[in-house]
Amino acid sequence: MFLVLAVASVAFNYNGALRAGQTLRIADINGNVQVRTADRLTIHALKHSDRGDPNDVSIRVDKTSTGLVVCVRYSANRGCDENSSDESNNSDTQVDFEITVPRGLVLDANTVNGWVDVENAGPTEAATAPSSCNSPTAPAAN
Repeated sequence: MFLVLAVASVAFNYNGALRAGQTLRIADINGNVQVRTADRLTIHALKHSDRGDPNDVSIRVDKTSTGLVVCVRYSANRGCDENSSDESNNSDTQVDFEITVPRGLVLDANTVNGWVDVENAGPTEAATAPSSCNSPTAPAAN
């Protein structure tokens, strides 16, 4: 008898434009968030799972009046509206982000299960919990 474990991975990429003073909010649930300062906004995420299907997890990028909100969604067709929260629905899919942001961008990055590592040349808040897209976050060092 052979036991085969397969790790499935799905990449997500987004290139956009935000200017100094605008806000980028990252709301991850199960995964790590790494942010660095660069010349432009790029978001690379890798969805990976040992047992589940990473395609069942979506990454939403929603424009707001102040910038962008990026949310990981384990429930189909859920948006990143200010009053929604999402649970992982017992999925083992993890979403790891590598992000670059332009100087002066306001950053609000959080995850529930994972770490947040930020080097940002602008106002920054980062936390490892709570799970709601609109929950307050703890300040992090710039």
